Amino acid sequence: MMFFSRNETQVVSLVAMVLYIASHVEASMYERVGDGLCQPAPDKEYSHIVKYGYGADRAYDCSEACDGVNDGEARYHYRGFSIVKGALRGSPALYKGNCLCFYDCHHLPEFSTELEDVWSRHDPEYCAEGQVSAWDGAAGVVCYQVLVEKSVLNP
Repeated sequence: MMFFSRNETQVVSLVAMVLYIASHVEASMYERVGDGLCQPAPDKEYSHIVKYGYGADRAYDCSEACDGVNDGEARYHYRGFSIVKGALRGSPALYKGNCLCFYDCHHLPEFSTELEDVWSRHDPEYCAEGQVSAWDGAAGVVCYQVLVEKSVLNP
């Protein structure tokens, strides 16, 4: 996994294009875009899955977990992830080490029975879609948007 600052986005796009043309890549690329839960627009939310009690507070671990469940049609609707690095005040369900993977509205991945025991689905009736363009500013949470998803380069 690779992570880039906002200033490196154009370089990342060029690198991604070169990698696509030159070879197949087995890793997704992400950009840290802000603090808080990722959102498609201010005050809007994605459908998402949460891996509770994951215990990891590194972005790499969360990105790897999200990449591991992105298959089928859902991979085309995957937008990014947030990692909880500290206790999230006001939310009894989110704790340090929780990993959230975001998808366009009502496009969550299908799970095997084993994955249903590890991941929790959150598919609100009213949600939105599109590229990550906002984050809610929650302290202790970091939002990363996907720039290149490994499945795009490796069909």
